[in-house]
Amino acid sequence: MKKQQGFTIIELMIAMLLGLFLMGGIISIFNSNQQTFRMLNGLSTLQDNARFAFDTISQDIRMAGYMGCLSSINDVNYLNTLNPSSSDYIFDLSTGLTGYEASGSTWKPHPESYVTDLKPQTGSDILVIRRVSDNGSSLTQAMPFPSADLKSEATVPIEDGEVILVSDCSKATIFQVTNITTIVDDTEYNVVHNAGTSETPGNAQKELTNDGSTYDEDASVYKFRTAVYYIAPSAFANNRGNQVLSLWRREGLDPAEELIRGVEDLAILYGEDLDSSGVPNRYVTASSVGDMNRVVAVNISLSVNTVDEVSQDNNLITRTFNATIKIRNRGV
Repeated sequence: MKKQQGFTIIELMIAMLLGLFLMGGIISIFNSNQQTFRMLNGLSTLQDNARFAFDTISQDIRMAGYMGCLSSINDVNYLNTLNPSSSDYIFDLSTGLTGYEASGSTWKPHPESYVTDLKPQTGSDILVIRRVSDNGSSLTQAMPFPSADLKSEATVPIEDGEVILVSDCSKATIFQVTNITTIVDDTEYNVVHNAGTSETPGNAQKELTNDGSTYDEDASVYKFRTAVYYIAPSAFANNRGNQVLSLWRREGLDPAEELIRGVEDLAILYGEDLDSSGVPNRYVTASSVGDMNRVVAVNISLSVNTVDEVSQDNNLITRTFNATIKIRNRGV
């Protein structure tokens, strides 16, 4: 029998070299697939974030200035019973929209402290929307006198301390709930609105009208909503340990909440109706709007990134999205 011979050193070296080439190819394919996955996943997240951002902002913009069936307010048909305070800006329903155009390291016009205290990112616009909740609760009884407690359906949850608007088609009053209890087998609310209590801002008077009139069963109560949308640094870092920007929102007197990470810019144009035709004649920045109550549409531009660095050169991928939102209770 012929004796079996082993491999030579050269053969072993060639085999090892071929193995290294093969392993290198496998690693390269793996890294390439992993990079492709990260990029596709990042782009998918980017698009989902942009969609969620537009859906969230659009819901508020569409209802800007909404006050039930009352179409507009003035000194005759509207009463604010809240104590004068720093929160006056929050509950000013005389304008449903307030915008601040980014201008260098500040904004035009200069924002109120309620906004600047949020430490918004310079270079991005800020939008403030005031309205009442989409759904209201109808009164179940007419008020016997202007300072009487309100009796309403318990269809919309209401809590002590919430700021409420009661409105019919001819007048509206804003006040703060000082005590609320359920009655009639938990199907109705008894809404108390006393003055001189410890709530903030509190009520300056208990009467909900100054002319002796009252609200009856054709009126409804609504929760008051004020939302500020702005860009600020995220509370979290990305996969490289770097801080990214996010879209934030503050509602009323509640703490601000981080809505969507990776939104690095917010730019806004306001569609102003100059001839009462119901359609915008021009789209301008906040500082160029003549009257915010004539704005019938809002154009939003959002620059959204992947949050994590997913491109081949380890950078963020950024896309810009635009949408125009019609305000429902204005124009045609």
